[in-house]
Amino acid sequence: MKHIILNALFFYSLSFLPLQAEEFCDASLFNAPKLNFIVKQEEPKIISIDTSAMKQMGQNSPKNPKGMTAFKFSLDIKNMNFYQKPMGKKVCIYPKSMDILFSLKDFFVFMDEKYPKDSCPYQVILEHESIHVEVNKKALNFFAPSVYEELQKAVPHLPAGLITSVSQAKDYAKTIGKVFQDETKDVLAFIQGKTKEKNNLIDSTENYQVQTSRCKNW
Repeated sequence: MKHIILNALFFYSLSFLPLQAEEFCDASLFNAPKLNFIVKQEEPKIISIDTSAMKQMGQNSPKNPKGMTAFKFSLDIKNMNFYQKPMGKKVCIYPKSMDILFSLKDFFVFMDEKYPKDSCPYQVILEHESIHVEVNKKALNFFAPSVYEELQKAVPHLPAGLITSVSQAKDYAKTIGKVFQDETKDVLAFIQGKTKEKNNLIDSTENYQVQTSRCKNW
């Protein structure tokens, strides 16, 4: 999990909390955190690369119309806020709320630059890759409830943290991120695999033959 952003006010207030007798720091002291689950839809970036690069990416098959769509399902945690309970010279903290973004990361459409944008092959390639793009975007929405369900399963396993410094708070936030990461890695791998299977059906020999037959100047 990357991009974990901690509340700046939390850091500022950490040094000014009153001292109390040290107690047992446990998640049961706090309410469950609020997970703001956001499905982030973005368009892929279209990148033109040379023919040799396409070949290195495995796009050198005669049946292939010289294009490829790359994608990866990803979760990012942002805007994490904490409950705070002073315990002696330490502070017991626990997540209060956070934004969790479910998106397609590294979402690119690679096009062989040998074909000008106004050429027939370029348009056919782009139409073909657009089908892959739509498959990936629909998968993002379709599987979002399953991902959210797995995130909710992780909540009971979130530990509280007893800290004395900002650096410890950052380490604690990373620990929280890892709990969510571990809980969702299997479902994300499943979604990635199922979506690739769907995309492979689009890349059939028959589909390529139909598409390449539309242009003469390949």
